[in-house]
Amino acid sequence: MSHDDQAPSIDSSVEHLRVGDRHYTNTPTTFIKRQFRGDEIRYRTDGSIAEHPFNHERIVNERDALTFINKHTTIPVLRVLEWTDIDGIGCLTIERLKGRHWLHVYQDLNPEDQEKMKDILFIFVDYTLTPQLNQLRSKTMSQLSGAVFPPPHVSYYDQRSWESRTSSTDRYVYCHNDLAFHNLFVDLETLEIEAVIDWEYSGFFPPELEFPFYELGKEASLDEDQCRKMIALLEAPGSCLYSLVLAQVID
Repeated sequence: MSHDDQAPSIDSSVEHLRVGDRHYTNTPTTFIKRQFRGDEIRYRTDGSIAEHPFNHERIVNERDALTFINKHTTIPVLRVLEWTDIDGIGCLTIERLKGRHWLHVYQDLNPEDQEKMKDILFIFVDYTLTPQLNQLRSKTMSQLSGAVFPPPHVSYYDQRSWESRTSSTDRYVYCHNDLAFHNLFVDLETLEIEAVIDWEYSGFFPPELEFPFYELGKEASLDEDQCRKMIALLEAPGSCLYSLVLAQVID
């Protein structure tokens, strides 16, 4: 076989995978997230496309959110390296870090280091993440683009088209809207938070909507009853019911 006929080499350092309605490519220096192309789209038995709500809007929102957070806070986020949108297929290239997901690191530690790791997490959330997000305020409840799609656990349950709401005060704060272990990257040596990732659902919402999944000690989601209560928060912004509803959600 001539040199020109040889099969192309496969770069073992490049990893491709599909999760949900996203295609991911990991290289030594980049992480690429994109929507499915035509031949990758999955269909349900009823013929509808198997994807989460607001597919294109979410990846556009993450692009904008990463730039926004990087500009206005010191919260560690990934840098956007490239963005393409070809025929409605959004593709986001961001830097790749050396750390690992929080829970993966935690599970490999001894009990003493696990406690240290939890302390570091709570300090980061209480003194860096939450205060800085709460300083980013708006009178309008929406994503940065003006679209409105609530946190994933609510969007899966209620797929209605939401409208933005306005307030006489800037009561809406910037929320990540999916603060779970799988969205926290940790430095393997210091155990410090290296980056908060996956800002697809972030936007200006009532602060009570930022559910602390990281406090549950495991990966978790809201059940149907909790989702209804979260929807009540969205439907009645500024209501005195907030504190009551939030307490019921957490319980």
